[in-house]
Amino acid sequence: NTREAGGGRGVQVSRRGANGWSPFEQVSFEGLHEDDQVYFAAINRHPAFVLRHRGHQYAADALVALAPVSRADGSAYVGLAVSCDGVHFSNLEPLLNCTGGASLGRAPDHPVDGLLRRGP
Repeated sequence: NTREAGGGRGVQVSRRGANGWSPFEQVSFEGLHEDDQVYFAAINRHPAFVLRHRGHQYAADALVALAPVSRADGSAYVGLAVSCDGVHFSNLEPLLNCTGGASLGRAPDHPVDGLLRRGP
């Protein structure tokens, strides 16, 4: 819960290392108001940051998140944000406004799994 009084929602992340899983950390989205709600995010490697060289493919450390956002004013949208560490993300830029706004405080439209990438 992201608010002391209750009702706040947020995304958490854990990392797997040599010694197992780390404790959960709260994911932060720059510019998100404390009363805005993000219930989950579909997070994948940023497709523009996959490097190809001489037949080999290398993934750079950049992630892209798609997340349904329910705003305190009753509006809702699916937004896109980027990150280099998986914890601190840029502003959630609206990609799709949800028809009719938030329903019962939740965004009615959800990204299924993130991105579709075509080609090699």
